[in-house]
Amino acid sequence: MNIFFYTPCESVAATHYLGQLLQLSVLKKLMILPTGPLFHSRLALKLRNGDLLLLFVANEDELDPLLRLRNELNDFCIIVILTGTNSIHRAYTLQPRFVVFHNEDTIKLEDFVEKKVRTKTVLKQKIRQHNMKQKIQKHQGGEKC
Repeated sequence: MNIFFYTPCESVAATHYLGQLLQLSVLKKLMILPTGPLFHSRLALKLRNGDLLLLFVANEDELDPLLRLRNELNDFCIIVILTGTNSIHRAYTLQPRFVVFHNEDTIKLEDFVEKKVRTKTVLKQKIRQHNMKQKIQKHQGGEKC
């Protein structure tokens, strides 16, 4: 699972919060999407179904373009980071898995991301084990004939 950070416009609050995120060990591979239209950058081509997308929304105006993209964002695990409570109801239209405020401690966000990464890793391991068992059974079944 890839983890991306995106904010529609540059702001002091977004830059400061991003600095805090980059200090978290669970986000050491955080990819930072450039500001501007979300899906127009080369880095956005790396976005895959199920990836974690941290959306920093500094104000109501920044939320509008994201709301227009809500159908395209459904494939991702969205975490919305807000600077105030004014837009919280509108932000839930994006169907985020987690909402946090930029002035809060990052511990809750870190815990959520760790749990998501761990769950995804365990799921991948179980799928690999299942596939390996099937290959072994198929191979053993072929030898008996």
